[in-house]
Formats: sequence, structure tokens, C-alpha cells
Amino acid sequence: MNLSGLVPTSSPCAICGKVTKWRVSTRRSVRFAGEVRDFKRCASCGSRSLAPMPSGLELSSLYGAEYNGDAVDVPGREGDPRAYDWLLAHLNRVQPKRFVDYGCGSGTLLRMVAASNIEAIGFDVSVSGVEAASLSSGCVVR
Repeated sequence: MNLSGLVPTSSPCAICGKVTKWRVSTRRSVRFAGEVRDFKRCASCGSRSLAPMPSGLELSSLYGAEYNGDAVDVPGREGDPRAYDWLLAHLNRVQPKRFVDYGCGSGTLLRMVAASNIEAIGFDVSVSGVEAASLSSGCVVR
């Protein structure tokens, strides 16, 4: 695979909205819902997503209301991007204007990021999760 090559399709980026040619990301491929998918990177803003993106049906079968049912907020491992303390320290260093959390679950991370005076926006596939995350974080969640 040519990692510096462009992915042949052009489409709007979900983050910046620009119609762009996508670059193949160096992150390894993943198997999702029985299909091997590559990561692609937006040539305009640099955000990364799967190609092809999973359908709503594929996502809802994995991330339904029960997904976060027994979730416990605990600190992650040092250096793990999912570790709240690591991520908050990183955000304080780079000072972004906006933080987007895809799969925001209960909204805990959104609430913590917003408390750092960074605009935080969440997305989740679960309708009940969207409502819960919005209420708990005070952020826009879709």
C-alpha cells in the first residue's frame, strides 16, 4: 500500500466540511462488522476517519443503550489518549478552539474539556446516550 497516496474518492469531510481528496493514513487497517477498513486523513484539516465509514445500523448494533450501562469513570493508563488526565494536559498545551468527541458516551470527557474553557461538542449513535451526555455535560451533543 502506498501510504502517501490519495484515496481515489473525494467527499466532504465530517469535521471541516471541505470537499477534499483523502490521504491514506499510516494507522493500521481495522476489521469492523466483517469488513477491513482503512483510515483516511482529510487533506484540508488532517482529521482521520474510517473508509468506508460504518453505517448507522452497524454502529447501533455495537453501541446501543447497554454499551455504557456498566461503564465506570476511572483514570486510564499514562500516555493513553483515552486517559482523561493525559488528554486534558495535551489540550492545555495545544489550546484548540474546539474539541469533538465522537462516541461521547456519558459526556464525562465533554464536561471536563468544557471546564477547561474549550468548546466541546459530542456525537453519539445512541439516542438515549445523546440525551444523557447533553444533560450531564451541558454541551451540544448530536
